[in-house]
Amino acid sequence: MTTTLLIRAGLLFTGEREIEGGWVFARDGMIAEVGSGDPPPADEVINSPNCVAVPGLVNAHDHMYQWATRGYAPDGTLFEWLRALYQVWARIDADIVRVAARAAMSRLLLSGCTLST
Repeated sequence: MTTTLLIRAGLLFTGEREIEGGWVFARDGMIAEVGSGDPPPADEVINSPNCVAVPGLVNAHDHMYQWATRGYAPDGTLFEWLRALYQVWARIDADIVRVAARAAMSRLLLSGCTLST
């Protein structure tokens, strides 16, 4: 059986734009639509006029360039890992950073993250 959820917010931030009085509509736990104006009917409605809604997950801290060295350093303590990799990271150029960041962002998208710093 399909279940639907509607979240109304004072402000909806999609990562691309801000929508005053926006809403998020989910079907079976997955975001199906975002918008403003008249939303689709839903089984459950959450009204949050004094809140900001951000559909998707937010990643507030990341070192995307480190994707270039995933699995590179041997097991050890944090400081052993850092000592091994600081020398590598110091020599990473812009092309490697760009490719690593794209890989990191792709992985975040696959896990439902729609906003990252």
